[in-house]
Amino acid sequence: MIFKSALTGVALLLLGTSAVAVEVEKPKQLLAMTPQDFRQAVSVDEDPLEFVATLSTEPAFRNGKGLAKVVWNDAHLRAVVDKRTGVIRYEVQQVLRHQHGDRNYVQVNYLTPKGLRTATPVVSDIHNNSCDHFEGGRSCVVFRKMSFEVAEQDIRDMAATYAPGNHGNFAFRFKDVAGEHHTNKLVTAEVVGLVQAVDHYKSTAGLKAASSTELASADPS
Repeated sequence: MIFKSALTGVALLLLGTSAVAVEVEKPKQLLAMTPQDFRQAVSVDEDPLEFVATLSTEPAFRNGKGLAKVVWNDAHLRAVVDKRTGVIRYEVQQVLRHQHGDRNYVQVNYLTPKGLRTATPVVSDIHNNSCDHFEGGRSCVVFRKMSFEVAEQDIRDMAATYAPGNHGNFAFRFKDVAGEHHTNKLVTAEVVGLVQAVDHYKSTAGLKAASSTELASADPS
């Protein structure tokens, strides 16, 4: 699940194929979680009238604000499994809170053990009802839900870097045309937990695992 992108010191730079190491504030509860914790918390949405099953790490950890625990900045992983073929689509789901103003996120950069990748973000929901009550809409708050797809090989490569005590991270940045970028990270234990949950689901459902050749062919350039 999410830890807020509260960067201290040097800001994260995703330039070219490298990144500058940064110190990030991570909730202790999140850091204490293991892949098994995430795996056990993964939700499975399976409908006999649908051809896909959806597994999500969203229930594992939520960092809400205030008495109502309103989520301001939450990211999690989702896997959509085709029950006919066993093909998996992995996605990062991001909920973002920001002050009113146009945002045009046209690209996502994300780091993998094999280098920097790029993806196209999809905006699935924008909630800004409160903006109607402010003149010009300059002081209201907007909640935006976005996602981007990550190749299965990249997910498994990131999962393979996990080691107990070494939290690691999966860093990504939503790129806005006006420079209002949003940078975030997920801990590697969450990646491992979802992969384990997906493999278990496919095994119990009698679906074959993807071969290394199939995964490699799905790698983005």
